[in-house]
Amino acid sequence: MKVQINWNDPIAAEPTTQILALPVAFGREIDALPTDLEGQPVTPFQLLDANKKISRYHALLNMVEGQLIIEDFSTNGTLVDGVRIQRVQHDLASGSIIGIGHYDLMIVLENKTVLAQSDETVLEEPNDSDGTIINPINPSDLADNPKLSPSTHIMALEWTEKGQLHYREIDFYGTKVPGLIRIGRDEDQCDLVLPQSDKTVSRLHLEIFSVEPSGDSNILHDFPGGDRTFLRNVTRDNPPDKRNPVIVDGQIILEQEVPINAGSHIQIGESSIIIKSIDAVLPNYPIE
Repeated sequence: MKVQINWNDPIAAEPTTQILALPVAFGREIDALPTDLEGQPVTPFQLLDANKKISRYHALLNMVEGQLIIEDFSTNGTLVDGVRIQRVQHDLASGSIIGIGHYDLMIVLENKTVLAQSDETVLEEPNDSDGTIINPINPSDLADNPKLSPSTHIMALEWTEKGQLHYREIDFYGTKVPGLIRIGRDEDQCDLVLPQSDKTVSRLHLEIFSVEPSGDSNILHDFPGGDRTFLRNVTRDNPPDKRNPVIVDGQIILEQEVPINAGSHIQIGESSIIIKSIDAVLPNYPIE
């Protein structure tokens, strides 16, 4: 089992991502970290700290009976989603943030392991605003189907949920708020509704929107390279203790708006979403 660890490196001053095999031992001194746990090799993760607020061997990240856990061995404790623990084990969800010293580390379970356990693929039938099913088409059908012509603003999304792969096409102008694709747990507000059980996902968590090339917008000035589709974390407007992060291509997003493109990877809590295409001829996926 592997995990993806995302953090803003205080030394390099840039977002950093590593994919590591469990168990993972965190600490200030590499020589103090265990190398073996009941016959299983341990991956060392050194956290440099001149102030020594991080213990030599601070914490262990592991999978115990199918549950991701963090176990603290430190003097100063570890924060788990803002709650301090010390000398105890604590369950983690994929997307939890652990605070060790001045490091905030987002822990995300690698989905490849989950997908390997399931032979089922669920391909959702995309709907337009009145609930009519739009079947995937071949490129040769475009001329007879203006709804799916290249000028139609459609985004294709792929994500995993409970070990199953889902696929959906969403028209920006057939959503609850035309021009915005909203993602979260609230089915009344969101176009893509994520599991209610994942409380690391807000009721309304993020919005995806596009900016016309001719539009008079500050965001185009900030991203002059041709990017026209952007993501913003809507929880940034909440009080600090009510904000939930989003990871976009390995970067933790709390405040800023960021460009996304076909191939972009979005992690929200336990859900991993891949942008398959934007404004493109969609592949002819079979729907059962």
